[in-house]
Amino acid sequence: MKVTLINPPFPRPLYSKILNLPPIGLAYLASVLYEDGIEVDAIDFTVEKPEEIRKKMRRKSDVWGITSVAYTYNSANAIARLIKHLHPRTKVVMGGHTVSSLYEKTLLSNPSVDAIVIGEGEYTFLDLVRNYEEGGSLEKVNGIAYRTKNSVKRNEDRELIENLDDLPFPLFKIFPLKRYNTFWRSSPLPISSSRGCMFNCEFCDIHNFYRGRYRERSPKNIVDEMEHDVEEYRKRSFLFSDDIFTLNKRRVRRICEEIKKRNLDITWACETRVDCVDKGLLKTMKESGCWAIFFGVESSSQETLNSMKKGITVEKTKKAFEACKEVGIRTCASMMLFYPTDDKRTVRDNIRFVKSLDPDIAYFAVTTPFPGTRLYEQLRKDGMIRDHNLDDYDTLTPVFETKEFKIPYMSKMLKEAYLSFYLNPLYLAKQLSRHKRDILDLILNFFKDYLKEKVSNLHFKLSDFFEQVNMAQE
Repeated sequence: MKVTLINPPFPRPLYSKILNLPPIGLAYLASVLYEDGIEVDAIDFTVEKPEEIRKKMRRKSDVWGITSVAYTYNSANAIARLIKHLHPRTKVVMGGHTVSSLYEKTLLSNPSVDAIVIGEGEYTFLDLVRNYEEGGSLEKVNGIAYRTKNSVKRNEDRELIENLDDLPFPLFKIFPLKRYNTFWRSSPLPISSSRGCMFNCEFCDIHNFYRGRYRERSPKNIVDEMEHDVEEYRKRSFLFSDDIFTLNKRRVRRICEEIKKRNLDITWACETRVDCVDKGLLKTMKESGCWAIFFGVESSSQETLNSMKKGITVEKTKKAFEACKEVGIRTCASMMLFYPTDDKRTVRDNIRFVKSLDPDIAYFAVTTPFPGTRLYEQLRKDGMIRDHNLDDYDTLTPVFETKEFKIPYMSKMLKEAYLSFYLNPLYLAKQLSRHKRDILDLILNFFKDYLKEKVSNLHFKLSDFFEQVNMAQE
């Protein structure tokens, strides 16, 4: 039995240089399959060359598994069609956050997709692969959706994995690790120490995907993986992919203690909430190798934060950034612009607020209603969504309008936010004095590649052999 896992391409090439990590979700699937004796391979369209992809796509596999997020959903469907054109008898399975919400639409509109894994996928996919191998009935596989003669059927949900320590470590060796880039430098290796979120923000689909559950791995198991990755992949830089890494502060302290006890010479970064850190914890994190934290600031308006159901305060945001600065941990502030309850004054306030936090990196995002979120359902109900092409659901492209915000205004203000932050002489001088040239190099690389993309009108289109997709649809 052979399985090939696929990571679809980004709709715009620049993404592969800003933040492109080895796909940890597929690496977990691969490890579970490999442990069960199944031959597994991978194709990553974001880093592999067209000739490499052509060669791999022509090879036969019994099952092809395709992951996707919102902005790779269309290309994932196109790849499914191509696979069926090249290998009509093979099985094609899709999974991921967006397709878990759009399973019915996907199955009805794309006959090349045989089944969809809904939610947490490791053991559901393994069960499905073995089911295909044995020729069994899909009715026996929990956690999937598929077509029947007259409709789409969704089976019972599979129970979530109770003990995450039972999972084998992600199998990254099937991916070309040296080709991944984050901020124009070699990417860190992703590591997941927990799954789920106890909060329920209006704009986020994590709560639904993991059914409101939050689960943790043990500190020993996490650091065992880090030690394994240092030895197996020669990687000493890690990025925790958890949605809220520091939710359990006691556990984080134990992870840090375990890293120091083993004398691991590593660096790491994470994402968390501003109300889940304090100066003491940050100091402990710094001592064990933490060098940067990504915070979801979201808004400078308490009214907007309450509308989002974010559950934080503006004051806690200020304190978190001040504490990181005192300890010496770099920060990234992510700000959501144009939330439906905002007005134009709020947008200006948000940009000024980010500047006042003095982060090392600022990420200004256009509020994006991802399928499966309450925000999406509300905007769809109110008729505010103007762009239904999921290629544009990348948090940098406006896809809805309100009475206050029209798409041209949103595009204009997003550019202004980035230019006013990154080309601020005071910011540039601070970065030069604090971190030598690394942040400045990042800025120069971004604008160079951004202009190159605009001038040459570079938008990703599937390589020339993907013309066969049209043939498959005829």
